[in-house]
Amino acid sequence: MSAAGKHFSGWRVLAGCMKSLNASHTKMICNAVCKEIVEKAVRYEQDGVIKEETGDSVVMSVGARSYPTKDLISVCEELSIPVHVIGDAKKARRAMNAIEEGVETALKI
Repeated sequence: MSAAGKHFSGWRVLAGCMKSLNASHTKMICNAVCKEIVEKAVRYEQDGVIKEETGDSVVMSVGARSYPTKDLISVCEELSIPVHVIGDAKKARRAMNAIEEGVETALKI
């Protein structure tokens, strides 16, 4: 692991967040498509079945796709503009990967 990664301890932060969510009895629903948010409930589809969960708050985390950045990189290089491709622009992954790459890149600049 890089010096920035060791300093940041990203996976420990993630583990701490998960522990806090579990301790507060936060329900996590994975692999579902949000269909509708109504007062005090969210309707979602999971495994082809429409379901509803009641609650006071909804926090959504959505997947990401990495799109080619070669055109932008080429233009930046032609104009002698420094460019660093990090996070989901490089490859769709977890937020901790993007944070670590951001810290490492910032330390190099």
